[in-house]
Amino acid sequence: MHPMHPVAQMIYAALYPNLDENAAVNITPGYTLYEASYREFYTETDPKAASLETRIGPVTMNTPVLAAAMDTVSGTPMAQAMSKIGGAAVIFRHRLAKTQLAWAKEAVNTKPFLKAKPICLRMNDRIRKVEETYKRTHHSTYPVLEGKKLVGMIFARDISWEGKEEHSVAKWMKPLKHLKTVSPETPFETIRHRLLNEKNCRVLPVMDKNGIFHGMYFVKDVRHANPAWHNGKPLVGMAIGVHNRDILRVKRGLQLGVAIYVIDSSHGNCSPVIKQAKRVVKLVADRGAVIAGNVASVDSYVRLAETGVHAVKAGIGSGSICTTSQVTGVGVPMWTLIRELRFAQKYLKAKGLHAPDIIADGGISGPGFAVRALLAGAHTVMAGEWLAAANESGSPEIKNLRREINGFMENRYRGMASVGAINDRSSDRYGITKSAPEGVDGWVRNRGPLLDWWDKDDELMRGGFGHLGVKNITELHKRGDDPYTWLRFSGAGQQQMAVRVTTS
Repeated sequence: MHPMHPVAQMIYAALYPNLDENAAVNITPGYTLYEASYREFYTETDPKAASLETRIGPVTMNTPVLAAAMDTVSGTPMAQAMSKIGGAAVIFRHRLAKTQLAWAKEAVNTKPFLKAKPICLRMNDRIRKVEETYKRTHHSTYPVLEGKKLVGMIFARDISWEGKEEHSVAKWMKPLKHLKTVSPETPFETIRHRLLNEKNCRVLPVMDKNGIFHGMYFVKDVRHANPAWHNGKPLVGMAIGVHNRDILRVKRGLQLGVAIYVIDSSHGNCSPVIKQAKRVVKLVADRGAVIAGNVASVDSYVRLAETGVHAVKAGIGSGSICTTSQVTGVGVPMWTLIRELRFAQKYLKAKGLHAPDIIADGGISGPGFAVRALLAGAHTVMAGEWLAAANESGSPEIKNLRREINGFMENRYRGMASVGAINDRSSDRYGITKSAPEGVDGWVRNRGPLLDWWDKDDELMRGGFGHLGVKNITELHKRGDDPYTWLRFSGAGQQQMAVRVTTS
């Protein structure tokens, strides 16, 4: 048996000064995110103006949310969608490196908000076809091509149909010489700036130096967009293991432009994870962020801090489909764990030591729990169930990924140590010897495409910042450290805060 890290011992002694190693009974309280809530504070700030920006080492995120590295959550579609909303997905560690890297390559090469394959017309098409297409699709803007080359655009809403049915598209299109265009190499921020600031710039078609059409951008899509980027590419993460072959995944990921590397383990406080963390930190350097976990103690946090990782994933057994606490007995309620690690982080910083950021992983099932976790001291949250509700969740290899029950669509959601995941071996997260399950296989209600509903959850998170009277996560952490901020719900208190009527 190895002793606790001496720095961790000092931190625990400062955290719990009344504990006595000679006492017959020692037990510290543990509170969940369901039990912990906060008071509201005076504010003069519009919640919409609050900044959700956060950082993990050299990586900046505009939304403090990571999609969990799970086979029913984070494949290429989720990675593409998460970067668009300012967060990132951690593509799960598929047993085949080439499969995971192929998904990562597709995600980092995505051009956010580009309509790559719109309905196109030809110059000799009739206006009747434009009218019929418009009434069928409600799309009002159509590129006009000659072969693969762009020659103009036609805007259906600008045409009065009557008497023009047999006119050619060529007669009513706006010719190329009068169009504003961009090249495939134009950075998204430049495109966004032009669409928002140039006069009469509702759409920007993309064409290369040979005139070949590649798609188009619309002002309506980018007006409220705040995508996450790193070194000019969409922000994408990938999970890796502790084997030497996983180092090859990191090297290839760096070549592709993957910015976040998560050493993914159910028990982050072990020699293989710590050794791997040191190797990956050295390899990645300042080219991306390195995260390790999961942990449920100050001892784990201190040991991983010594490896130089940028962030530590906190949480064992807290997830909605995780049974680790039930079947092995381990686990610390999430609110208490974050507060302990927040204290440890401040302790290390005061000593001039490296203190990684904290990522809350487990039980973050919606915006309210995200705000509580961030307020407690997390810099980012990792979500599974919350994001599994999106159309983009899952990966191509999952069978029966969707189902319809009583007229509602549901998405499959399972733990990476569930019986199904173990049998499918879609990931080697727990190694080839894993046989006893520590998770279950279930379903969550489908909410549709992520971009269709994320703005509402984003508004609710900002609303939490507004109730707390803070403008950003730095101020949020200071508020969370105020002893008068927090209160604990009893069982009756939790019941009072729950919906108590029948809903349809």
